[in-house]
Amino acid sequence: MVALYLLWDPEVRALYPGYSDDCAEAALRSFVRRDLTMLRQVAGSRLEDNHKRATHLIVGYGQSRDAIARIKVRNQTFLVIRDIPAMKTAIRDLLIEVMRIRAEGDYAGARQLFITYGLFFDKALRDEIVVRAQSLSIPQHYAFLLPEVVPRELVGGIARDAVLRYVNDFDSQMLQKY
Repeated sequence: MVALYLLWDPEVRALYPGYSDDCAEAALRSFVRRDLTMLRQVAGSRLEDNHKRATHLIVGYGQSRDAIARIKVRNQTFLVIRDIPAMKTAIRDLLIEVMRIRAEGDYAGARQLFITYGLFFDKALRDEIVVRAQSLSIPQHYAFLLPEVVPRELVGGIARDAVLRYVNDFDSQMLQKY
C-alpha cells in the first residue's frame, strides 16, 4: 500500500528520471488486475493468504470509493480503474486508516476492515476467472528462470554494456546470493 501511495511522490520520482505518470498508472492498473488473476488460485469461500487479502482489501476499498469499476465485456468481467485521482485518494485514505489501526492497536477496526473488503470474494467471479484461465491453458502455478545480467565494459565503475547469461538450474538460481 505504501508503494502504491508513493508511485506519485515527487521525491521518490526524482530518484528515477525516466519514470512518468504513465509508468505509475501502469503499475497501479497491473496491481488491480492481479486481484482478478489471483482468484483462480483460491479454493473455498474466503481468502486465506495474507498477500491475497491485502491486494483484495486495497482493490475492494477502491471499488467502495467508486475509483474502480467492475465491467463486463462479451461475458467476461474486468476491473477497470475509473478515476486515477480517486484511486490515489482511496489508497491514501486506506493507508491513513491502517496506520491509525496499527497505532491504536484497534483489533476490532482491523477485523471489520478485512471482513468488509479483504476476506471474502464473489465466488461466481472466481469461477468465471478459473474457466477463462483453463480455456487459455494457463497453469495455476509456474516458475521460470531469469537470465543473469553480466556487466561488461565498465567505464569509471559504470557498466556501458551487459550480456545475458542463461542459467538452466532453478535450484542454483534460487540459492544465489545477491
